[in-house]
Amino acid sequence: WVFYDLITNKRYGLGKHISETYQVDKWTLYEISKFCDTLVSNGEGGLEPRFTCNVLINTREEAFKVIKDFASVFRSMAYYGLGTINTVMDKPRDNVGQFTNANVKDGNFTYSSSSKKTIPTVCLIRYNDKTNFYKPALEYVENPEAIRKYGIREKEVTAFACTSRSQAVRLGRWILSTEISQTEQISFETGPEVLLLKPGDVISITD
Repeated sequence: WVFYDLITNKRYGLGKHISETYQVDKWTLYEISKFCDTLVSNGEGGLEPRFTCNVLINTREEAFKVIKDFASVFRSMAYYGLGTINTVMDKPRDNVGQFTNANVKDGNFTYSSSSKKTIPTVCLIRYNDKTNFYKPALEYVENPEAIRKYGIREKEVTAFACTSRSQAVRLGRWILSTEISQTEQISFETGPEVLLLKPGDVISITD
């Protein structure tokens, strides 16, 4: 809802340019908010919300960059489509479409894979530690199985608006698991049925 406030506030947000009534998909944000507020382990025997936002903005930035940074807090991306600011979150969801050789152009799917040399096995997460006067801290997260297979390959990431060590750890684990499991890209051309899909939708492919 900090993200929503930035988009709709007329004093310090985009409210003068964006209509709160019909240019913001707040119902998707409501679903996202329930996922964010779900209590998860804080790694110390307690519970905390899955995502929290703690940040001070004290510099001028391009509006869309700020929006993207705040969307990254809850593992999402924002995009403008059909006259509306939409938000899509990386979370479990149902399959909403299917493509086969029968409904793609020439029946062709084109595959490409990322290089194994680029797959990170260690993630260094920078965040501000709320237990140490919000000073910068570094959290080390590793994937032991990937290290045995590919060796140590580091990736440094800054967790925007993060002040929780366990949230930083969760971010690192998500990055490592995503990088090692989503290595293949597939492209194809299809007809008007694709207009029913949005970025982030899950589809199945039978080739």
